[in-house]
Amino acid sequence: MQSLTLKSYKNLCKTSLTNYTKWRQLLLLRRTPTSKEIDAEQEMNKWGLAQPEVQVNHIGGTKFWIKIVFQKKRGGLTKLMEAISVFGFDITDTSITTSDGAVLVTLSAEGIHGGLPEADKIKKFLLEVISNI
Repeated sequence: MQSLTLKSYKNLCKTSLTNYTKWRQLLLLRRTPTSKEIDAEQEMNKWGLAQPEVQVNHIGGTKFWIKIVFQKKRGGLTKLMEAISVFGFDITDTSITTSDGAVLVTLSAEGIHGGLPEADKIKKFLLEVISNI
């Protein structure tokens, strides 16, 4: 296995940051919701799920267990998975459930760049991602 030098790590971080910045700019170009998405939002509100929910727990080493509940929207899951990947995680175990306009995603993710962010930072990042979907 090749060792990661400080210079190569800095270049890797710059690349990840550039990818994240581009991805975030694309997310900010929001589109108008479809009638199905509006119905999904009303259904979520009916069940008391007006706000997205994110839970992040450190389970050892560089692994995290993540639980996310958000409004079902077209392309939402894809954008979420791309964001997790851009943040520097390799997704290992995933479970996805949809019901009444909501999406429940539980997954295990492992840090691949060596640097391990805190669970609170990951939670804030994911909440920002979900709110921009």
